[in-house]
Amino acid sequence: MSKPFCASGSAPAAGSGARRPYLIGIAGNRGSGKSKVGKRLSDLGAQVFDLDKITHELLDNPGAAYTEVLARFGQDLAPAPGAPIDRATLAQRAFQNSDTKAALEAILHPRINERLEEKISAASAEKVLGIEASQLFEAGLQDYFDEIWLVVADFEIRVHRVVDRDGVGEDEARHLISLQMPQEEKVKLVKPNLIIDNSGTLEDTYAKVDALYLGALARADARDSAAANDGANERYREVFRQLGLLGVAEAVARLGDVGTTGHKAARADLTMDVDSNNPDQRRRLKVAVDMDIRNDPPGPCDGGCSCGCGSNCRVSCACQPDCGCGCKKPIPPVPPDPDHGGNCNKRGSRWLAVVLLLGLFGLLGFFGFLVWEHYQHQPPVVIVNTVPSCPDSCQPKTPDNPPVVTPPYVPPAPVVVSPTCPTGTQEVDEIPGFAFRFVQNAVRVQVTRWVVSYPGNCAGATVTGYNAAGQRLVYQEYDSDLWMTWQWVFKYFPNGDVQVDRYAGRENIFTGRTTYRYQAGGLVRVEQCDGYQRPLVTAVIERGGAALTVIEFDRASGSPTRNYAVTGVDSVLQFMQRTFFAFNWVTNP
Repeated sequence: MSKPFCASGSAPAAGSGARRPYLIGIAGNRGSGKSKVGKRLSDLGAQVFDLDKITHELLDNPGAAYTEVLARFGQDLAPAPGAPIDRATLAQRAFQNSDTKAALEAILHPRINERLEEKISAASAEKVLGIEASQLFEAGLQDYFDEIWLVVADFEIRVHRVVDRDGVGEDEARHLISLQMPQEEKVKLVKPNLIIDNSGTLEDTYAKVDALYLGALARADARDSAAANDGANERYREVFRQLGLLGVAEAVARLGDVGTTGHKAARADLTMDVDSNNPDQRRRLKVAVDMDIRNDPPGPCDGGCSCGCGSNCRVSCACQPDCGCGCKKPIPPVPPDPDHGGNCNKRGSRWLAVVLLLGLFGLLGFFGFLVWEHYQHQPPVVIVNTVPSCPDSCQPKTPDNPPVVTPPYVPPAPVVVSPTCPTGTQEVDEIPGFAFRFVQNAVRVQVTRWVVSYPGNCAGATVTGYNAAGQRLVYQEYDSDLWMTWQWVFKYFPNGDVQVDRYAGRENIFTGRTTYRYQAGGLVRVEQCDGYQRPLVTAVIERGGAALTVIEFDRASGSPTRNYAVTGVDSVLQFMQRTFFAFNWVTNP
């Protein structure tokens, strides 16, 4: 059975092997009404599983998932040893940002998968099975289900439903909804006819579910029928292949010795009756194999030596050096005379050539006569030399002084101009052109003031963006070619928490995240994760910042590997600056 939650984060193909129910995934964001759609589907006769209820089972009873959740998010989540985990408090701690949310999912998803597989196996006789999965798209499970129903509702309706159901404020409800993939993005991933709009009355919603359920039953029958036909076809193909192999073996056995014989033939006919899916019918398969073998030695050309050469051998039969024959490649015959061999015809051709030659000479002589006649009637041309003779006095003389030779042109030495680079700090309203490509769109629209600093000597630049409240939203460092080397992006939450994401290089690759948690205006906890959002280090601040409890985690499993204390204001300050991103900026904005 394919698993809904995979270690790689991608969804596998939708199952194979033994028959399974037709799986309907019921997806939707918080407050959309997935549970109402699941209940209606259950009332229609389909069995429905809720992944949230499976999660509750894991958190209410001691086990592997139970123990890891307490170790990651605090032992105080269980009011007594073995008591159910306080899910409301866990949600506050786990759903504050995507890092802690991913850590909780890494613990729960493998166990949810095991429980779900057990339930699906136990329900293999069902034709249709519904599964409510709030994280269906976030976990990449689209390919796990035969079809997906998406429950949608207007945003404000969902906010009020979360407020009424979970007992939280509107701001908290909006924050919880924002942690999920936007509803608009999910709509693009689902067929339009499988979207259930739950913004109106329950009657409208139930009517849509009823129609979809009837269609799912028909699609389940079609899938099972196609699977049965594919299985029968594959079965018959395999029988044919086995019969063919048996037929070849039988025909070869009947041929016997084929190394010296001149000609042998054999035939094998095999027939087999195969049961079909219908017990009242049988199919008869027949395979016939014919084999014909001839051993024909090459014949000589027309006698002569053993290699086939003779007095009149062919080109393809030419002797090899070690043959001993004297045959050679035949000489092609002389082509016939173009005059067809007649003496009279030969003499006639020669006289014709002579006549043509004399005619050509006569024509040239006639044209020469015309030219001569033309010039006889033209007046004579007199050429007058107008250049007077030069006496001895105007003859050129050797100069007394040698001519002055001008030296070759030497270009002036090039003037080396040192490049000028901007220096100092500039405050601008628009983002600099070289930094535009690296700033995220969501951050860019919030920045109202940009500060660009140049250290001089063309050593690069730094760019800082602030929002209207004066909070730092982005900080970037650039090399001498104005390519980005590092970037920090800041996000501020209503409860006071601050999230700092770091990106590296001109490729703008996400490399890690630090989350600063505040309580009553004071910093109480700092969490660090890597570029894959795996927990690395957590520091709990104690005694007003004079001591830390540090927990280090294994990258692969996320389990705590080391727990130690750091004491002293200076030691605490050095540890925080060395370990966490932008510590000084966050604690001293």
